[in-house]
Amino acid sequence: MYLLLPSLIWLCIDAAPPLGRSDQTPEEAILQAARIGTRSDEVQAFLRKRYLNNTEARMRQLVEQLGDDDWFRREEATQQLRQVGIRAKRMLEAGLRSDDLEIRSRARQCLTEAELDGRAAQEWAIAAVRHLARLAPPDATDLLLGCLDVAEDDAVASEMRTALASVAVSGGKPSDKLLATLKSPSARLRAAALFALCRSADEKFLDGLERAFDDADANVRLTGAVGLLERGRKQAITALIAEMDKEGSRETAIAEDLLFRLAGEKSPKLAGPSEADRKAYRKAWLAWWKDNEAKVNLEVLAEQARIAGFTTVVLLDRDEILDLDAGNRVRFTLTGLGMPLDVQRLPRDRVLIAEHGANRVTERNAKNEVVWEHRIDGPLAAQRLPNGNTFIATKQEAVEVDPRGNVVWTYSRPAGEQIMRARRLPGGDTLLITQLGVSRFVRIDRFGREKNSFGVE
Repeated sequence: MYLLLPSLIWLCIDAAPPLGRSDQTPEEAILQAARIGTRSDEVQAFLRKRYLNNTEARMRQLVEQLGDDDWFRREEATQQLRQVGIRAKRMLEAGLRSDDLEIRSRARQCLTEAELDGRAAQEWAIAAVRHLARLAPPDATDLLLGCLDVAEDDAVASEMRTALASVAVSGGKPSDKLLATLKSPSARLRAAALFALCRSADEKFLDGLERAFDDADANVRLTGAVGLLERGRKQAITALIAEMDKEGSRETAIAEDLLFRLAGEKSPKLAGPSEADRKAYRKAWLAWWKDNEAKVNLEVLAEQARIAGFTTVVLLDRDEILDLDAGNRVRFTLTGLGMPLDVQRLPRDRVLIAEHGANRVTERNAKNEVVWEHRIDGPLAAQRLPNGNTFIATKQEAVEVDPRGNVVWTYSRPAGEQIMRARRLPGGDTLLITQLGVSRFVRIDRFGREKNSFGVE
């Protein structure tokens, strides 16, 4: 079974392919349109040039060369930095502070073009990585590991990790290079090796990977825990619990989210933000695990991550919701709704609906039967949380209710500020769009404390 690892960002390559072979893949079309080429040597040359030939030291040198006395050398540096794109952003921003007017001017030009072309450059890199994984040349593992260590963002790094799981493991047997990477000084590479092993390797190669639970890097610990959970190894749950007394971070948020999915209504509650509260929270989770280890079903996680390729369509003017299969055929229709402003697909063909006009939030099955309902004035947003509770937002407040409808958390904005939209994040933070004369984007923590805000149109 596979979880949708939250640290991964899946990017859909949606550029329209040019006319070509009928069996041409989208990746080949993008690589040809970008004049990169689709042969193995061409794709590898592109990746090497983008990631390995342009080290930080080399990019700093190119920024300095923007102010060279020789016009041709200035142009050469400008063209090379344009090709590097968004990876050179930090060095170009440093160039904006240079005393040399020419460096500042050219750095600003390159930076503007890099930001405008960032999406295209990212698509080229992702297409190259996917195509390389399909070709699987003998040296692909070394190349991917080298590129992964300097990849510019999570989207590209995610594709590289997925490709690595394909090319570095053959018939369930990992390459010696991949196994050696478990001891790499780079945390990103250690995490990538864990991901590839847990995704593709035979069971016997998973023994001993629990050592990752003690890694100094939080992302390595989380990758190891999630990967082993995917392979049905319950001992990984103790690694998730170990994160519960640490300062809030992306990793602790993901670990807590997974624990909530497993524990449901039995999930402990963090009483406060102090270190003592966090320690008590971890002890509460350990007590839960002691009582429930034999009963926990890891299939709950797989059910949450399963993607069927269906589409949910809201017809607001008709107060209807259509569920379409992968071929856009109607699977079922929900009717008689009261202005459905927000919907969430749930497992087992159920849908959570904020029925603004009917002053209620309902959960309905494919037969249009209401299987759960909570009455509340003018709901704008509704979200089923991993622990089984439901988050609801109205103009006046945001609330969290348990499955029996009891309010367990509530929040309202000061000075009569109205809530226009809201969403709960893993880790307990809540995002809000608020309005009182002007609109603001606001982020609060689970205790209602505002973390940051800014004006929005």
